[in-house]
Amino acid sequence: MDIILNSLNSAQKEAVIYHKEPLLILAGAGSGKTRVLICRIAYFIKNGASPRNILAVTFTNKAAEEMRKRISSLVSELSEKGLWIGTFHSVCLRILKSEKVVPDFIIYDDADQTNLIKECIKKLNLSDKQFRPKAVLEKISRAKDNLLDIDEYSEFCENFYEKKVADIYKEYQTRLREIKAMDFGDLIMNTVRIFNDFPDILSKYHNKFRYIFVDEYQDTNHAQYELIRLFTAGDASISVVGDPDQSIYKWRGADISNIMNFERDFAGAKVIKLEENYRSTQAILSAANSVIKNNSNRREKNLWTQNLEGANPIYYQAYDEIEEAKFISEQIKNLLINNKTYKDIAIFYRVHALSRLLEDNLRRESIPYKIIGGVRFYDRKEVKDILGYLRVISNPEDLVNIKRIINLPPRGIGDTTLKKLTKHASEKKLSIFSLLSKLDTISDITSRTKSKIKDFANIIKKYQTFKGSITKMAKELIAELNYVDYLHSTDPGTAHEREENIFGVVSAIAEYEENTQNPLLRDFLDQVALLSNIDNWDSESDAIALMTVHGAKGLEFPICFIAGMEEDIFPHINSSLETSDLEEERRLCYVGMTRAKEKLYLSSALRRRIHGTWRNTITSRFIDEIPDNLLVKTYKRGNNSTDNSLKYESLEDDECVYKVGQKIMHPKWGRGTVVSKTGRGEKAKITVHFWKENIRKTLLVKYANLRNS
Repeated sequence: MDIILNSLNSAQKEAVIYHKEPLLILAGAGSGKTRVLICRIAYFIKNGASPRNILAVTFTNKAAEEMRKRISSLVSELSEKGLWIGTFHSVCLRILKSEKVVPDFIIYDDADQTNLIKECIKKLNLSDKQFRPKAVLEKISRAKDNLLDIDEYSEFCENFYEKKVADIYKEYQTRLREIKAMDFGDLIMNTVRIFNDFPDILSKYHNKFRYIFVDEYQDTNHAQYELIRLFTAGDASISVVGDPDQSIYKWRGADISNIMNFERDFAGAKVIKLEENYRSTQAILSAANSVIKNNSNRREKNLWTQNLEGANPIYYQAYDEIEEAKFISEQIKNLLINNKTYKDIAIFYRVHALSRLLEDNLRRESIPYKIIGGVRFYDRKEVKDILGYLRVISNPEDLVNIKRIINLPPRGIGDTTLKKLTKHASEKKLSIFSLLSKLDTISDITSRTKSKIKDFANIIKKYQTFKGSITKMAKELIAELNYVDYLHSTDPGTAHEREENIFGVVSAIAEYEENTQNPLLRDFLDQVALLSNIDNWDSESDAIALMTVHGAKGLEFPICFIAGMEEDIFPHINSSLETSDLEEERRLCYVGMTRAKEKLYLSSALRRRIHGTWRNTITSRFIDEIPDNLLVKTYKRGNNSTDNSLKYESLEDDECVYKVGQKIMHPKWGRGTVVSKTGRGEKAKITVHFWKENIRKTLLVKYANLRNS
């Protein structure tokens, strides 16, 4: 441990050995926060803290597993059953299963939640066009993030739409209870509720957890904050790590005030800043710092590094989105010539829609790529089908998955029959699966169809009493269903890949069984439900990584491209009215920029096709916030060139009579400031921020009719 401590810088070492509480480690991007947190936990154990008294919470299963492995390598005393490390959801799941205050339950993942919301909307005779299932689910999830039950949520509903969402929320919770399921929000909300309602249970965890560590504290929502507050209401020591400059999840409930108000919430708190960056060059950090310093709601810090100065980030302004995509592909090919590999490179974008042209160009150039945050492995249809069977075997009350699999592979049980079964089950106050054993009491379903329904029910019952491993059960189930033949008969072109996917489920089960002391099917399904996109990403696959900037959080690459640096794209158009939203967009830009270790490319297009129509664009204000001496501004000469060694010229143009920062007057929009300029001679354009209207306009200098202000 002494060797590890001696390898830390002074701020890191102070954060590791600080023995009082509470502690906020204000960790800049790339400053070694994970290492510090791991070393601090190990240091506590080395100095007498029992692993059984430690709780460490993070946001992804991948981060939790990495933390566990790294602590294990530092501390030999760590026992498998001692230290609690997990996500907020997995920790709450463990508590709920242990205390048994609520009836046994399964977890509904995102896809199951959405399908159940669809059924609720349909039952309430509402339009799924007006009440889009994913949008409604988002509102319900945010309500749970704020610990609002149905009655509390209803109090805030003022208009027709909100009141109907409250009705859907009520129906949704009723259905979850009927099928003995919880969604992600329920896990935390119910744990908080149990702690508040059962002081003896809370006291038990006060006695158990004497040391609490929270990673990525800036991303906590109200429910997570309240959970931490309850955990620390006893005498527990609390240490949190976070960075307000990287708080980018307001849209999913994260509350930056949790980290901004840490000293208010935890009296006597110590704040230690980690400002030395070990990831990026100084040139990249200087550019990123120049952007983020424009936010007012932040804690002042300034990233620096002992790394090489490095090359300034490159900003490329393309004529249109097609040229922008070509530029990125061309630069990637040049980088490969210079000994970079595909996996060294990532392309970020603010919205998924920007990926299409990027993908088209990468395919055209035979450049392998992988979309991160696309369809998860566990969300693929064939995978969901097999998981659907396993979920019904585990919980025959699971109506959503019964409806998914009862006619899959096809066995002649159509929608009409399903509607009849649902109707009779409701009238008899039975679950659909319970009804399947009472088919003789139903007169409006034919004997032939009843026989097929019984065949389905018998398959489920057979595997509910299966004697053997979960892996063996899954293999035999797939074989009995003739599911591989079904894949080949429905779509021979993709059957091989889809077959690999279903046996990927078998491999996942086998891996789970190998690494679990008492493996249970229900526990495996819970584990799958809690996985995130990033948990399934293979960082070793040699392919370009494409993802949204949100998806890039926590990752790093030698080379990063950020496309679409335009107003209304990045910053997003939805952020234009609220200062807090705009500041979050700026934090998002900062996060994207600080993912780059060696080279950073920023790009935009002068025009972009939006909803099928070409529209002129305005360069992102984030580009304007980077001083000229920290950015290489370029554009391509010759749109038809296919030469990979393309020549680029500076955007700065001495022929243009206007300079960046110059004050001008326009006859229509009044006074303004020149924020950028492009082109030469007849094609010279300037972008001006007009003060009174608080808008930006790109003007062709020749026809702008401007004068000095």
